[in-house]
Amino acid sequence: YVYFSDLTELLLALFEPVMADADAMYMGKLVTFWPDETLEADCLSFVTSYFDFWSKHTQLLHLRHSMAEAGSRRMVKHRVESAQPMVGLIAAQMEHDPDEHRTPALGMATVLFMGLDRMVAVTTHQVLPHVVEGRFRPHIENFLKAEARLFYHGIMDYRRIARGEA
Repeated sequence: YVYFSDLTELLLALFEPVMADADAMYMGKLVTFWPDETLEADCLSFVTSYFDFWSKHTQLLHLRHSMAEAGSRRMVKHRVESAQPMVGLIAAQMEHDPDEHRTPALGMATVLFMGLDRMVAVTTHQVLPHVVEGRFRPHIENFLKAEARLFYHGIMDYRRIARGEA
């Protein structure tokens, strides 16, 4: 309490270097436009990088999600504000202007991100592997490939719309 007024303030301070790590681990991949010819591989690389980021910082990210879901307004705000740049960059991959609000492309980018975020939250959960056994246990590689496939199709569909091909 000498340096921070409460636990949330401390956690938000801990997130500063973590979010700087996000640029190096996955955000940088979104900044460069992914050509149609390499889109499938680029989607898998991005999804895998996001998963790796979550794996590296899993305890802090799970704590943020738990606190946000429990109603912490500051954690909800942090969660949303950290997602917004990524959603905009995904929309840009669709050849749509990320600054245009309430567009179908931005909606698709948001849904793709939410699916990715939820998938990595579930697959990096420390208790899940001990609770779910047998054939229903998550197979990470299959999940990453499935998520990347959703990204590929979502991005390609909206590129076709932007190009007037759909």
